[in-house]
Formats: sequence, structure tokens, C-alpha cells
Amino acid sequence: MRTRFIITILLALIFSACSLVTQAPLPTETLQPVIKPTFTELPAKSMSESKNVSTPESESTATMQSWNNMPLNLPDISIHAEKADFITLETSANLHEVETYFLDELPSQDWLVIENLLATKTQFDGEAIFMRFLKDSDVNCVLIGSQAGKSRTTLTVATINFCSSLRKVADELRTEFWLLPKSETWKLLTLPEMNISYPST
Repeated sequence: MRTRFIITILLALIFSACSLVTQAPLPTETLQPVIKPTFTELPAKSMSESKNVSTPESESTATMQSWNNMPLNLPDISIHAEKADFITLETSANLHEVETYFLDELPSQDWLVIENLLATKTQFDGEAIFMRFLKDSDVNCVLIGSQAGKSRTTLTVATINFCSSLRKVADELRTEFWLLPKSETWKLLTLPEMNISYPST
């Protein structure tokens, strides 16, 4: 089940990338549910092993501290896939510990949280969180997923080039509507064309 979860995310990202190259993006309503393939387990690479492996597709190497300027100092990380625009990992931290880590760590490094959505039910009987972060002209996003009865949490971090694809994967993964975070503090955003605040008070 854990392997299917990881494979589903990876295949969906690859298929989304191919569709972005060959055609205009499809509207979300026309997407079909993600197929759950059955494959043998991907070999997980430890952080120390990944430092010594360089692939032509990879522009940055994950370390214990970060990937593509995103902090990744999470416990017991294993890498399942690393490309130039995304990395898929597993950690022993649970879904909400990973969320809290990003919400605490990224603002301290001047990243602004611009999206934080929770789905309390997924195709794999777990939860999913989709987060998007902005820092100057950089945009990174994270899909965090858990599975019922599994102690490890899967997360995919993507650059702006793959954030739309990762969001589509997240939308197909969930089986319930996204929930807004309960404890999030939203501030007033002022632009020349508009003023937005949430909550309205």
C-alpha cells in the first residue's frame, strides 16, 4: 500500500509533466481518478547515499538540511525519487508534525505560506496536506500524505515548474473537500487592484 501511494504520486507527476509539454492543461473536472498501480517497492536511498549519487536530471542534491532552498531537517528521511523540479521522500514524522515543521521553519527563513489545505480522507485511507510557499520570486509547494496503519509519512516537494502538476495530484488523491486550516492567521493583502482580508474581521 505504501509503495502504491508513492508510485501513484510519481506516475501522476510524470504524466502531468508530459501533458504540460504536449498539450494545454486540462480542466480539473475532466481529470480521471488516479489509477493505483501495483509495482515492486522502490529502493529507498538514505540521505548519505543520495549525496554521492549524481544524475544528469538532478540540479540540486538533497541534504539533511535542505533541497532547493527548502529546509528538510526531518527525522529519518529516505529518498524515493529526485529530479530537477521535485523530490519525493519519506519520514518517520507524522503528517501533522511535518506540517508544523514547515509552518514553523519556513517563515523563519522568509518564506510566506500562501496555501495550506487539509483533506481528512484520501484514496489510501489517510490524510493529505497541500502547502504552497512564496519567497521573493521563488514558489515551492509540498504534498504531504499519510496512510492508515502506516508509521511513515510521504512528502513531495516541488518547484514552481511542477506546483500545478502536484496540485492536480493532490486533488485526485483526496476523496473529501479541502479544509482551510483552523489556526491559520490571515493578514490583509493590499494590491493596486484589490484589498483582500480573511477573516473579514
